[in-house]
Amino acid sequence: MHPSIFSNTEIQRFIFEYDPKNIDALYFGKAVFNEISNSEIAAQIERRAHVQRKLPSWFEKSEVLYPPKENLAQSSSELTALKKTALLKDLMQELHISNERAADLTSGFGIDAHVMGKHFKRFDSVEVNQELLSLQQHNCNSFKIKNRSFHHSKAFEFLKQAYNVLYIDPSRRDAHRKQLIDLRQCEPNCIQHYDQLSALSDLFLIKASPMVDISQSLKMLPYCFRVDLITVHFELKEILFFNAKQKGSVEPEIHVHHFRKDSLQWSVFSLDKHKAEYQDITIKPLSNFLFEPHPGMMKAQCSAEISSRFKCAAVHHNTQLFTADEDRILFEGRRFKVIDHFSFSKRNMKAITGGHFHVVSKNFKRSVQEIRKQFKLKEGKDEYLFFTQEREPIVIRAIRIDRNQIEN
Repeated sequence: MHPSIFSNTEIQRFIFEYDPKNIDALYFGKAVFNEISNSEIAAQIERRAHVQRKLPSWFEKSEVLYPPKENLAQSSSELTALKKTALLKDLMQELHISNERAADLTSGFGIDAHVMGKHFKRFDSVEVNQELLSLQQHNCNSFKIKNRSFHHSKAFEFLKQAYNVLYIDPSRRDAHRKQLIDLRQCEPNCIQHYDQLSALSDLFLIKASPMVDISQSLKMLPYCFRVDLITVHFELKEILFFNAKQKGSVEPEIHVHHFRKDSLQWSVFSLDKHKAEYQDITIKPLSNFLFEPHPGMMKAQCSAEISSRFKCAAVHHNTQLFTADEDRILFEGRRFKVIDHFSFSKRNMKAITGGHFHVVSKNFKRSVQEIRKQFKLKEGKDEYLFFTQEREPIVIRAIRIDRNQIEN
């Protein structure tokens, strides 16, 4: 990144005010500034447009600069960073942990560090990528933040002194951009350095891939006392493992947080994991309404708790679809009115072959792509087809009834 982009406020103002709809004119026009290319300016304008919803307060700041879109995609949103920080503050209060000193050991572009850092007297941002660290420093100055220190280093080469709180978000891509899920494969390897994290903090937080196996991960995290799943608009965004040596070895609490677009509020579903493992799931045949839990609840594998809390029955033990005679307005997930259902067969599928439907495959022998190809199903607007299991493979035809609440 050209040095003048950090120092020239005129360039920063141009980036802030330029309409991204006219970006082609900038790419192919004559140079606006002598010291920097139009393409580098255009890249900043496009990146800024990309974060309007993800980082609203950053978007409104004229001096802020942005990393490549790949780094932006991997960073936390402002919404999830605020939620994570709120959870952290509550746990610090519960465990009587001081806010004297904290560090983000893999701070990246610095969204989490920016939000968390405000609540500590001293906050260290550690990052191995010098360009990302330079962006952090610049943006920190733009927000006039004074309590931050920046360190160009690998996480565990830096970590030598004790902190009240540590946060680590290991990279989930390898050198070939292949996605990594297991915490032992991610870089840095926080499992390999778990004892170091435990010894040098009162509380430490590990952020993991939404696809991580929670049960397997907990076997490697002996001081994990709490797992939080963060879901936004029906998408599982983050899985957080809170660890504290002072808690000893305990059965972790599991909490699922869902931000609803209709209410602009967080809902919380707390799960007794030990109880859930031994609780029977109520199974009943499909009725008038169908319910699909949001991804955080599905990930937590809490079918029995869902059935009990929302007074609905599972369609099948392994499907994570639920049914009831009447609508459950407070259900945490998508809600559907059942139009029809039938046994899966080529003969029964003839009536809807070539139609327009959203297609969902759950605990079914074919994928969505295979179903669409075989029966020539086109993308739909209102109607859904669920290919799933009851006592036998079935197809459920339904209309989503919570859509207006979510999308308006």
